[in-house]
Amino acid sequence: MANGYLPLHTDLTYEGLFDEYYFDTGSRTGCDILFCPSYSYAVSADPFSGGREYYLSVGLNSGLKEADFSRKDLNLVIVVDVSGSMKGSFNTYHYDDPPTPALIPR
Repeated sequence: MANGYLPLHTDLTYEGLFDEYYFDTGSRTGCDILFCPSYSYAVSADPFSGGREYYLSVGLNSGLKEADFSRKDLNLVIVVDVSGSMKGSFNTYHYDDPPTPALIPR
């Protein structure tokens, strides 16, 4: 920007924005329970329109310590049906007469 160029939209990533900016939620007390949300708000002028913009920052705080956290074992199976058998229309039953050509899915 100092050289008169604006960054491309692809140069602005949410990871970079989250890494570069800190939004203080105003939480000054400790958290001794599982979930302790904290909030902060701000109002600023839009640099282009001059209208008001409202921001809300939500802090998702927790009293859970990493040493106390453990996940339960999980057995998971994912099945994906790619056979095409699920492409039938919903206006006929499987054992009905064959659908008319106008009802055949394309």
